[in-house]
Amino acid sequence: MKTNEKKNTSAKKKLIPAVAMLTTSAVMLSTATYAWFTLNKTVEVDGLKMTATAADALEISLGGVTNTTRVRNGGTLADNLAVQPKDTDDELSWTSVINVGEYYDKVSYIKPSSSVNGINFFEATDPDNGGRTATKFTTATNDSLLTKRSKLDVEGTLKNDEETNKGFYVDVPVHLRTSKLKDGTNTSSDVFCKMLITDPKTGENMPEGDLYKAVRVAIIPLTAEGTLDTSSKIILGADDGYYNAGQAVASTSDTTRSSVTVTKTNSAIAQDGTQTLVSFDTTVDIPLATKSGTYGHTDFVVRVWLEGESTSCFDANSAQDWNIDFVFALDKNESSFTSWNGPATGTGV
Repeated sequence: MKTNEKKNTSAKKKLIPAVAMLTTSAVMLSTATYAWFTLNKTVEVDGLKMTATAADALEISLGGVTNTTRVRNGGTLADNLAVQPKDTDDELSWTSVINVGEYYDKVSYIKPSSSVNGINFFEATDPDNGGRTATKFTTATNDSLLTKRSKLDVEGTLKNDEETNKGFYVDVPVHLRTSKLKDGTNTSSDVFCKMLITDPKTGENMPEGDLYKAVRVAIIPLTAEGTLDTSSKIILGADDGYYNAGQAVASTSDTTRSSVTVTKTNSAIAQDGTQTLVSFDTTVDIPLATKSGTYGHTDFVVRVWLEGESTSCFDANSAQDWNIDFVFALDKNESSFTSWNGPATGTGV
């Protein structure tokens, strides 16, 4: 694996002088003039860590894993990780704590783009001012970004991949199941989430600004047919600073932008080291189990990109890293959910 310095040097050779913005970032870049960014700049780092609360009768999976040895590590992964894992005892994928590196080996580079809804993306064709301004845009078409492992590896790490296609966002299919029984007339439950987007080098003074503030995440439900529910509009981020007064690019027109409401998912670290996190309804619902020994099951996609219209997305800070951590729960008042303030050590995209 090349060092960060070599990667940056290699990337610069492929760009024209005025370059662009981020990973999980957006609109100010062009097909010809953009900088390359990766989900993690360090060679060996954990992947996106998602945490489900077992005490709240939830389990999480990133895809099907089955074999007959009952050994979780080394189980064969399903060909298509978007396929629902089986709700059976011999399905090895279900757990309470999971990270993307268990299922995926590598992630390729990401180009900055801009999106109002997490569904439609646009990239700049005339970035200027160090990637801070642009007036012309084109529709951004995504490429495959994650390389699947053939075997589950619970010690696996998500590594940079310089050989694969580049794209504008990363999609991670996520599956949740619950053994919680229906209560009275309730047939389903809202799924609540806390998400923490952080700089893994917290405390260091970043002279060029904090790139992690440009990271955007959308949680997009999947329909029964396995397609994206495009009615979802929730946009999550560590900061909601936009160059165009809270607006992102909504079309290829240089005059069309739409206001975006960003649910901020972390805050400044207090002197006692604690953090105040926003808990939110993911817009995902999960059916409750009908009897003991059965499960309710739901599927959605976590989509991550770098918002090009973010005031924190520009050329000079393109080498920075960031982490993303989640915790899911059925009840926003559940004790282990309300007390969660992020992992002891950062892991993430």
